[in-house]
Amino acid sequence: MAWYHRAMDNAEGRALARPEPGLAFIAAAVALAIAMGVGRFVYTPLLVVMLKEGSLSRAFAGVLAAANLAGYLLGALMAMHSLASRRRTMLVRLGSVVVVVMTAMMALPSSVWLPARFITGVASGLVFVLTVSLVLDLAARVQSKYGIATAFSGVGVGIAAAGALVLPFQSLGGARAAWLGLAGISAIALSATLAFLPPSCSGSQRTNDKQQTSDGPLFGWLALLYGVEGAAYIIPATFLVAMVAETAAIARLGAIMWILVGLVAAPSTLWWNAASKRWGNSAALVVACTVQIASMLAPFVLPGGPGALVLAVGLGGTFIGIASLAMALARSLRPKNVTAAIGLLTALYGVGQIAGPLVATRVVLDTGSYQFALFIAAIALALATAPFAAILARSPER
Repeated sequence: MAWYHRAMDNAEGRALARPEPGLAFIAAAVALAIAMGVGRFVYTPLLVVMLKEGSLSRAFAGVLAAANLAGYLLGALMAMHSLASRRRTMLVRLGSVVVVVMTAMMALPSSVWLPARFITGVASGLVFVLTVSLVLDLAARVQSKYGIATAFSGVGVGIAAAGALVLPFQSLGGARAAWLGLAGISAIALSATLAFLPPSCSGSQRTNDKQQTSDGPLFGWLALLYGVEGAAYIIPATFLVAMVAETAAIARLGAIMWILVGLVAAPSTLWWNAASKRWGNSAALVVACTVQIASMLAPFVLPGGPGALVLAVGLGGTFIGIASLAMALARSLRPKNVTAAIGLLTALYGVGQIAGPLVATRVVLDTGSYQFALFIAAIALALATAPFAAILARSPER
């Protein structure tokens, strides 16, 4: 295997000298668009198509969702390993290709769907953690003002683009045509950008135990808040289309609402980036969480279409911003072990993503509606945001 490691080292060396930072941030955005917009979130609009076709039962739909989320958690944990930290760029490339291949495999018979969604989750979690780590390091090295926002905008672009492409692809041949079409488009995008990913730079990944204990309680509260956010946002992110379908007057707008989430999410990183420059990452994070809480409560104040619209815009406008702000804050609190810090936050986020739908499903079975589950999500996020804000008020801004 010596030849392989020499080849990787040569590739890493060429990457260090070659990519323009702007191209590197765009390449990272494409990787996140595919890992998250396709690998993670395209299942939301395709779920409705597969249910209508009768190829998927409601029970198995939940199993597939859980498998993907469990894989995402495992991928985040794998990214925390020191071997992953040393080969971040190579693993992002490999993970992105795996997402594309597993997406195409969803066009095969249902016997392969469960492993395909699980492996997609593993690859998505790995790509997310390592790509974010690379982007944060590159932004710090080149003092980029918009690099982080550019990279994170890929998630929103991926959600909107994948959601919009589902409609024409599925009209050609149902869900299987959509899976294959999305895999093909993703493969083309990757082939044009993978070479320009940010290079690995091991210097910022060295662990310093004294450094890790110097950030006070803020990192612990950040970890708690981010884990609860994973459980809270995933409820509308998973069930938004179903929530809209509960109201007959707007039932046909479910797919449009999901595309709207992506359209709002794509530029949201720019305004949260501006907010972080003005108020600091921590304060901007509190504001973003507060806005998300308010949007989750909107359907109770504005029934029907207006409430669903506010929820879609509020969700799209905050959940990627919360992720980018949390990751940037984690880097400032744990600068000597960035990948481990990001991996820990993403793992807790992954646990929340698994727990949220389970709680929501139980609540829906008991109440017959998603409304109360949405209320629980808003209250849980509020209870996690309040102590973080209180600690922040007594801590120096980071």
